[in-house]
Amino acid sequence: MRAIALSEVETRTLEEVVKNHHHARQRMRAHGLLLSHRGFKIDEIAQAYAVDRETVVRWFNRWEQWGIVGLQDQVRSGRPEKLTPPRARMGATTI
Repeated sequence: MRAIALSEVETRTLEEVVKNHHHARQRMRAHGLLLSHRGFKIDEIAQAYAVDRETVVRWFNRWEQWGIVGLQDQVRSGRPEKLTPPRARMGATTI
C-alpha cells in the first residue's frame, strides 16, 4: 500500500489549498493527498473523486517530485480560455 507521509507544515499548506484555492482541481488533488496521509487507500480516494486509480497515483508522483507546484494543471494545447479573469470582469483596474 502506497501512502503519502506529510510533515506538519505540508499538512497545513495542503489544508489551506483545500480551503482557499480558486481552482477546484487543485483543491481536489490537495485533499486527495491529505486523505492518503490520513490512511485512505488509493482506490478509496479514486472512488471518492470518480477518477482512475492511475490518476491518484499521478497526483502522488507529482507531489513527490514537485511538491506544491505539482498540484497545478499542466499546460494544455488548444484554444485559450474565452472569459477574462473575474477581477477584470468586475471593472477592477491595475495600478
